[in-house]
Amino acid sequence: MDYLARKTVSALSALAILATAVACASSGGGGAAGDGTTVKSRGPRGPERVAYLEDEIARLQAERDRLAQTNVVLEDELRWAHDDLKLVERQFSEFEHRLTEDFGKAAAVAASAEARIHLQNARQTVALPDSSIKHITSLLETAEQLIRTGNYPAALFFAERANHTLQGAERRASLNVQATTMTVIASTANVREGPGQQYEVRATLRKGERVSCLDLSRNWCHVVTVSGASGWIHASLLQ
Repeated sequence: MDYLARKTVSALSALAILATAVACASSGGGGAAGDGTTVKSRGPRGPERVAYLEDEIARLQAERDRLAQTNVVLEDELRWAHDDLKLVERQFSEFEHRLTEDFGKAAAVAASAEARIHLQNARQTVALPDSSIKHITSLLETAEQLIRTGNYPAALFFAERANHTLQGAERRASLNVQATTMTVIASTANVREGPGQQYEVRATLRKGERVSCLDLSRNWCHVVTVSGASGWIHASLLQ
């Protein structure tokens, strides 16, 4: 959280500096420091510098918005983790209580079957990460093994954990669906560090490859590739 806050403040400070630079570049003069000292502009001058700085401001604004959204998601994840911890504590308490009772096989079998069906349905409706599927499947297999050995309280615990873990994976997957999936239509498309051809190329994609478009700025799409890399692609290269 502190890291995101620092990054957001840094982006806002950079925006303020760049806005001042754009104003100075538009008027043809140099920037003034807080003590009255004139600061010499670096890089291109005149209209070219204005265009460059406007592109940089657009990139920083998009980065600021992305950090703000990431902060919201992380806060939501923190609340979820806190609630999950409380649920685990309650489940352990119930588990200890069940060990002292003759808990029935039917409840454990029903919970395991319900979680297994839930997983099958979820895999057909949302894009669950392979790591989540593997973890949930492992919990279910443990529950089913415990049922076979007659340890029904423990089996019920693992079945309930599988079902709850699956609910969290579905929720996170639904957040990713909000991004627009687009396809590269040019023979190649460069993924750049910022929304402009003056930025360095991070990666090159081929025709037919898919990306998730998170934002659009001055005809440039802020994308995330299948491999997880992020950058900017000109909108004309995507469909």
